[in-house]
Amino acid sequence: MQAAIAAKRACPSKSVAIVSEELAVYLRPALRSVIAGYVERVGDIAIYPSKILEQLQIMFLKGCEALDVIPDRRIVIAKKKHKFPIKYGKLVFTTGSVPTFPQEIESCRSGLFTIKWFNDALELSRYSTPGMKAFVDGAGFVGLEVAEALARRGLDVTIVVRSRLLRKLLEPDLSRVVTRRIEAHGVKVITGAAIREVSGKQKIEYALVGGKKFCADIVVFARGVRPNTSLAVRTGLQLAQNGAIKTGECMQTSLEGVYAAGDCAETLDFITERHVYRPLSSIAAWAAEIAGSNAAVAEKAYNGFVRQQYNKVFGSEVVSIGLSTEDARELDIAAEAVNVKIKEPRYRLLSQLTPVKALMKAVVQKGTETLLGWQVVGLRQCSWASYFFKELIRNRQNLSDVQELGISVK
Repeated sequence: MQAAIAAKRACPSKSVAIVSEELAVYLRPALRSVIAGYVERVGDIAIYPSKILEQLQIMFLKGCEALDVIPDRRIVIAKKKHKFPIKYGKLVFTTGSVPTFPQEIESCRSGLFTIKWFNDALELSRYSTPGMKAFVDGAGFVGLEVAEALARRGLDVTIVVRSRLLRKLLEPDLSRVVTRRIEAHGVKVITGAAIREVSGKQKIEYALVGGKKFCADIVVFARGVRPNTSLAVRTGLQLAQNGAIKTGECMQTSLEGVYAAGDCAETLDFITERHVYRPLSSIAAWAAEIAGSNAAVAEKAYNGFVRQQYNKVFGSEVVSIGLSTEDARELDIAAEAVNVKIKEPRYRLLSQLTPVKALMKAVVQKGTETLLGWQVVGLRQCSWASYFFKELIRNRQNLSDVQELGISVK
C-alpha cells in the first residue's frame, strides 16, 4: 500500500493497482487484538477501507494470487476464480515474508501455530480457551505479543527462548528487565532452550523443552521469518546472499522496470553502509515509498535506513534503534554499550519528554565513540526521546556530543 500511494502521489495520471491474496490492508500489530478475542472480522482492523482507496484512485485486486510474471511482455498472470493477465509498465514486488518453522517438528497436529496473517491469528483465537497450557517459542516482539494476548485470555503461558529475550535488540541487562516484568504478569520464561518435539495423537499433548517434557495444549512458533521469494525466483530476479531480492540504491532489482521492497527485499543499512536483510514494518514502509516513487517517475536514490523498533508489551515500552552490540559483533564492528541518564538536558523539549522509570543505553563504536545505537525500556515516553537519539545517530555524532547536551553517560 505504501508503494502504491507513493506511486500515485509521484504521478497522479498513472494507473496503480495492488494484487494481493489478502482481503484488506491492516497493520500486523493489530493481530494481537485478534488473538486476544477482541476482533473477529478483518474489516475491523483494516486501515484503508474501500472509500479511501477510491479517493486515492488505487485499484485493489483483493483475494487475487499473482501466479507468474512475464517480464518480456510486462504481464502479471493473476488468479481469483480464473486466471487473467494484467499489463504493467513498472512493477514493485512486495511479497513479504513467511514464518520459519522447525524442520524437526511435524505440523499435522491440532494446536500447532505460526502467526503471520489474519487467518493465523483468528484460528489461534478460536482454538484458545482459558486454562489451556500454551508455549510460545521465540525471542522477538511477535512472540511476546502472542504470549501477552494469550495470557489476557486466561491461558497458562510459557515463553521458550533459545538464548534470551530480544537478544538482537537489547543488551543483556535490559533483556533481563523485560524478562522480570513479563514474569511479574504471571507468564513463565524458559531461557537457553527450544521446543525440540511435540507429541500427541490428534492434537498436541506434550512439548519437549530442553530435554524436559511439559503438558501442552498449544505451541506457537515465532522464530522469525524468511523472505517470500518464490515468485521472484520464477520471474528471474537475482537474490542476495541473505536470500532476499537483491536491490540497488533506488530499490531497483536485476530486471529493468522491476523494483522490490519490504520483507522480501534487502536494504542498505545507514550506519554500516552494507546491504542487510531486516524484515521490519518501519523499514518496509520507507523502502516501499522509494520503490513506488521510482516506479512512477525518475530514479530517486537513498543512503540507507536506521533500524527503528518500538513496541509496548506487558506494560513496558521497549525501543531499539540502530545497532545493538550483538548486531555490531555479527558485522565485525567493535562496539560497547554505555548507560545513559537524562538529568539536566539543555533542550527543554528533551527535558519534557524524558522517558519515565526507564533504563537507557547507547551503543558506541570503540575507539571513535561514534553513536551506533540506542535502547530504552521504561513505562512512558520512551519513543519521543528515542527520535532525538535517532537523529544523533544519523548525524554520526559521538559520546562527547551527547554529554555537551547535558546527558550523562558511563
